[in-house]
Amino acid sequence: MTPIVVILVVAFLAWRYRKMLGLDQRWDRHGRVYTEELASKLGWTTGQKVDRKPTAPARPPFQSQAHRRSLLPTPDSSRLPVAVATGIVVATVVVALDIQGFSFLSLLVGMVVGPLAGGVFTRTRWWLLVAPLIAVVVGAGQGMGLWIVAGAVTAIAYAGLRFDVASWLARLYSDSEQS
Repeated sequence: MTPIVVILVVAFLAWRYRKMLGLDQRWDRHGRVYTEELASKLGWTTGQKVDRKPTAPARPPFQSQAHRRSLLPTPDSSRLPVAVATGIVVATVVVALDIQGFSFLSLLVGMVVGPLAGGVFTRTRWWLLVAPLIAVVVGAGQGMGLWIVAGAVTAIAYAGLRFDVASWLARLYSDSEQS
């Protein structure tokens, strides 16, 4: 099961990476020259210049095109892979603790510590969808109702998103310095 999940995560990240770079249809949609320039910007080439004539008419990059407004808002999915990867790590820890026989610790990590730490780490609202889904899938509630688990985990994940560790540490350090 784990190799399938890893393959799916890697395939999803590669697909999103290609879409963000504008390489989502064909590799030569913008022409070979544009592709080589993009590769050199990303550091994928050795820096040697190859003089080739463009095979297709050069099109401006996708950033400079006019932005079409849609009726529905489009969510920013750039932080979704981080939220999914964090969810997979939390799920792995919960399942490992449950397999080892630490069911109470597994419940505590799956319902409280994992969503809170994940919210502090990811700092994205995608975590509010990923955390309850992971908690429900791994059975973090251990007999509690589905909606109770999802509601509690979402509330704790939101608290993790709103908790700013850096400012809390700065206030703690400044209070100890004044004493």
